[in-house]
Amino acid sequence: MNDEIDTLKLIKKHHATKRILLPTVCTDTSSLKLYELTDMTSLKAGYQGILEIPHCEATERTHEDIDLCIVPGLAFDNRGHRIGYGKGFYDGLLSKVAAPKVALAYDFQVVEEVPKEDHDIPVNSIITPSEIIECKS
Repeated sequence: MNDEIDTLKLIKKHHATKRILLPTVCTDTSSLKLYELTDMTSLKAGYQGILEIPHCEATERTHEDIDLCIVPGLAFDNRGHRIGYGKGFYDGLLSKVAAPKVALAYDFQVVEEVPKEDHDIPVNSIITPSEIIECKS
């Protein structure tokens, strides 16, 4: 999204040497499905214009296949809480992920405090252009 770090360069750089799983939004179930990226040309604009892998063009993976989870958001605090776009897609996935959860953010996206709800899952770390924050949730 426009206010978030663009991860496309990171994905392009590592897709040939790393296993990359990308989320695809399923609006009918308000959830994310994970698909393995095997070919950059398979990416298509999906929900909110975000590049994703169409359901029929890749192997579905589970949260157990995740070694590191890069988490999007509009704002983060030092406790790892985040504000997304309010649909809860990521919280449903993050509640199942045992792997470290890392947010990539601009410095201005890190604020003193963001509101937290019971279902919110914090990130473990936030990486900005100027610092790495180990979150204290």
